[in-house]
Amino acid sequence: MGTLVATSLFAIAALLGPAFQTSNAAQQPEDVKANAVVTEARKALGGEDKLAAVKRLQINGTTRRANGNFNLEGDTEIFFELPDKFRRNESLTLGGGTGIDRREILNGTEFSTEVSGGDFGGRGRGRFGGGFPGAGGAAGGADGRGAPTPEAQERLRDFQRRNLQSEVSRLLIAFLLTSNAPFRWIGTAQAPEGSADVLEVKTADGVATRVFIDTMTHMPLMLTW
Repeated sequence: MGTLVATSLFAIAALLGPAFQTSNAAQQPEDVKANAVVTEARKALGGEDKLAAVKRLQINGTTRRANGNFNLEGDTEIFFELPDKFRRNESLTLGGGTGIDRREILNGTEFSTEVSGGDFGGRGRGRFGGGFPGAGGAAGGADGRGAPTPEAQERLRDFQRRNLQSEVSRLLIAFLLTSNAPFRWIGTAQAPEGSADVLEVKTADGVATRVFIDTMTHMPLMLTW
């Protein structure tokens, strides 16, 4: 489960809306409503022409993540070069103490993740592209010495690549309201601050992602998955 607040925190009190309807029509009512909501939202973000003209995008901000009993927080830089290049640099601290630098790169179907700092079992640097210490069991196989087999490493690489590609897809939904998969309108969320249309779209990993669009300003408020 994840949450990405794109513009402002929207405290959801309840999700109200019709159940999924079936129809013999070529286009479902939910699809018609979703298209209208997406059109207005993209206008609010600058318009179709400006959004289509975006080829490179840089985003700077702060990150906070829960990591077991600790919190990871710090500065984040995100770079997109559409259609299929992505880089994220993070300088994080673990529980306000140990510093960790992390870089993720996606270039088409090739990816790499590098981590430096922190405590990696005595190693000051780790590269997660084809496996890492202790990954054999999670990947589903190890050789006689307990190290991941080549097959397990390849499965791990494929798993990591698909996860990163899906995360990039969610970021593009959040910042540009762009998706290769169709949006479906599933209802309206009500809260003391106002209301939001709720759209649902599935990323390549099959995970349903919900986008909350302010019914007044038409700006994206939040992503959940």
